[in-house]
Amino acid sequence: MELNLENYLSLYIEESLKALSLTERALSSFENLAADTEKISLIFRNFHSLKSNSAAFNFDKISKLAGLIEFFLDPIKHGKKVLTPANVELLRKATHCIQEMLVAIQNNRKIDESHIKRIIAKFGFLIKNPAHLYNDHLTEGQGTSYGLPSSEIEKSFTLLDPQKAPMIWGDNKDSLAEIETTSSFKKKKGKQSLILVIDDDKINRSILEDWLIKKNYRVLTAENGDQAIELIQQHDNIDVILLDIIMPKTDGYQVLHYIRMNKIYKDIPVIMISALGEMNGIVRCIEEGAEDYLIKPFNSFLLSARINASIEKKKLRDAEKAYRKKLVTEKNYIESIINSMSNMLVVSNKNFIIQRVNPATINILGYKEEELVGKNLFTIFGAKKDQNENRKLLSSPPQALSSMENYLRTKDGESIPILMSYSHLMDVNKKLKSIICVSQSISDLKKLQEQFIHQATHDYLTDLPNRLLLSDRIEQAIVLSKRNKLTVAILLIDLDRFKYINDSLGHDMGDVLIKAVSDRLTSVLRKDDTVARLGGDEFIVVMCSKNQDALLDMIQRCTEAISEPLQLGRYSLRVTASVGVSLYPKNGREASVLIKNADIALYKAKDSGRNKYIFYSHGMKQKTLQYVNLENDLNTALERDEFEVYYQPLVNPQTLEIEGMEALLRWVHPKHGLIIPDKFINSAESLGIMCPIGEWVLKTACQQQKEWQSKGLPPCTVAVNLSVCQFGKNNYIVDMVKKILQETGINPSYLELEITESTLLKDTKEIRKSLIALKKLGVSLVIDDFGTGYANLNYLKQFPIDKIKIDRTFVQNLTKNLKDAKIVSAIVAMSNTIGMKIIIEGVETEDQLNFLQKKYGNSIYRIQGFYFSEPVEKDEATILLNQGNFLKENTFKECKN
Repeated sequence: MELNLENYLSLYIEESLKALSLTERALSSFENLAADTEKISLIFRNFHSLKSNSAAFNFDKISKLAGLIEFFLDPIKHGKKVLTPANVELLRKATHCIQEMLVAIQNNRKIDESHIKRIIAKFGFLIKNPAHLYNDHLTEGQGTSYGLPSSEIEKSFTLLDPQKAPMIWGDNKDSLAEIETTSSFKKKKGKQSLILVIDDDKINRSILEDWLIKKNYRVLTAENGDQAIELIQQHDNIDVILLDIIMPKTDGYQVLHYIRMNKIYKDIPVIMISALGEMNGIVRCIEEGAEDYLIKPFNSFLLSARINASIEKKKLRDAEKAYRKKLVTEKNYIESIINSMSNMLVVSNKNFIIQRVNPATINILGYKEEELVGKNLFTIFGAKKDQNENRKLLSSPPQALSSMENYLRTKDGESIPILMSYSHLMDVNKKLKSIICVSQSISDLKKLQEQFIHQATHDYLTDLPNRLLLSDRIEQAIVLSKRNKLTVAILLIDLDRFKYINDSLGHDMGDVLIKAVSDRLTSVLRKDDTVARLGGDEFIVVMCSKNQDALLDMIQRCTEAISEPLQLGRYSLRVTASVGVSLYPKNGREASVLIKNADIALYKAKDSGRNKYIFYSHGMKQKTLQYVNLENDLNTALERDEFEVYYQPLVNPQTLEIEGMEALLRWVHPKHGLIIPDKFINSAESLGIMCPIGEWVLKTACQQQKEWQSKGLPPCTVAVNLSVCQFGKNNYIVDMVKKILQETGINPSYLELEITESTLLKDTKEIRKSLIALKKLGVSLVIDDFGTGYANLNYLKQFPIDKIKIDRTFVQNLTKNLKDAKIVSAIVAMSNTIGMKIIIEGVETEDQLNFLQKKYGNSIYRIQGFYFSEPVEKDEATILLNQGNFLKENTFKECKN
């Protein structure tokens, strides 16, 4: 944004005024010469008084008087003033004064020769070449020669006396030659001036033409007025006209009148020439507009001075005209800039009365120009409460290129934020004249800033407050609770098994789920409550209440809202959440402490089986530290050989014979003992160490199967769970299984690989490709925990699946819940139809076994559960395989709930 335009406008106006002032002073400079002449005369009189008093006469006083003369002659010496009749007299008096000073010094024995040289050094430009004073400037190298004889000095001074100089058009027509031999005229450099000589006398025209040409002028001549007018019409670059008055037919007065009445030629300087010297003729010439008047015969130097003066005047007038034209042009240019400005421009006087506005101001504020001009600036500028400060601001000198934010008010009363800079326009007395304000609406910028602030403090997906804004909301809730004696509850909510959903259905579906949970939480909370997203699948709810029952009710409403069935595309999901709760002031007095303690409670909720909420207690902190330490130990557990594989029998539901073993990972921690996978699998996957752990489990299970086979035990399959992490790209899982089969020598038909439903949905194309490759190796593929995820049997038809393992949640209430029984029946029926075998896990009671045997008979391939055996280490598993079946009653191991 260009904010210095008003500075340019101010500068432009100020410089214009200065230029006009300079022009006026230049035009009036000739009048000052008369005053200088009087001052020279006064100095001369002072010198004579000094000379008459021999006691007071000394060189220092003469030198001071000479210095004053030098001061008045300096502008002429350097060409800053041109010669006119007035300053010819000035030069004459100055020359005589210097001459008498030199003579007085020579005649006075008190003053030696060096004093003479010092005076000559000051005024050598008069002595060496007096002709240059008529606007012929000295060039480098010209100067004075010290110690000139007094006769040469007197001769040089004589040449300066206009009374003794040769005359033009006097009795001696050849006097021009004498002039040129007596004085050396230096030709000017640059463009030659054009002089028009109008005279009916041929000899006069010829003499003057030759003289002007030698003076380096270009010359046109005319013998009468009519011819002169034709030449004037044909040449638009005539600089000076020398016009004879008495001519036949069209005389000089008529030519002069024609010139002055014509707009094109009226500014050409005209010097009237006549042998007549009557006052009436001179007055008439001046009235008609003549520049000057010369009477024949006239001094050659005087003519040269008059011509040069006229040329300089014309140059000044031409320059002034060009400058004024430029002013008008630039004024129009500036006007076009102002009118096309997108920024608002308002000009007021020092009393803040609006004098000028541009179209942008009118369009943006909705006023008409006449509604603003003449009104007080503060009817539209600044906030009403800040008017005194605004007055003080605009009255003080502006800082260069500075800008500030403020407001303008529209006709409708709306406040528009602006970025404004201002400038002061001063008058000739350096006093404030006008104030120029340039403003740009920053409404869009403000909106953009608000958007940036909103984006910085809100979650991009859900538009909920993020962690940055959350702390502020908690602090506000704490302040409110102190004022009204309320309890503040911080709920840290984490969706259960969200990682599997995200990995299976993809991040787009995961985002849809997060947005849906966000909307549900927002819908059940009160206006003063806050729900924020910390990232991933974590939310925080901040609420206040006077009693804990109300808090419990709100927490329950949040968890119930989340767990409502949710349709994601073709998938119907039921998502649960674990919640950790901390309370202010009971569990902390700062936002960071409250969030940390809610996080500790959340760990406890997840560790306790998920889908529940738990309030923070002081004993939890130690357990959380233990969890963190446990996660650190997990990184090196494989290296320290702390993992073991346990085995749980897979039983034929009719014969109760053991036909397989499921390999289950256990971590035997040196301090905490046996740890089941539910406690550390998620951490292993997030730490990126699940692949090497999974590879170790598969290799150990295959080696154990080979060992059982070599001991002659009954044929037995071994089932190994695969993690979704192992189904990466580059065919990792296929290469790993193939390598282990080769290393252990196990028959592939005795290996079952169990995968979850969510794995199938991670990347359908890649997963299908990997499963087909595994199938070609000869292994069996089993879907584990079927019914808890999102797949359906029709969807599974595109994968080479051999068996389906129905999740234990459907078996727990199989004999009591008709709905669960119908679901199992439907899965069994459809699986048999498409050729998939059914495995049911979680059989824990005899009633469940009897129900399955009676209801489904041979439709079920295998069963497993605590009714037969808990997972056991390899030695106990070997004993069970030796036993072969569970027909003997003392082998049953019923699990208590």
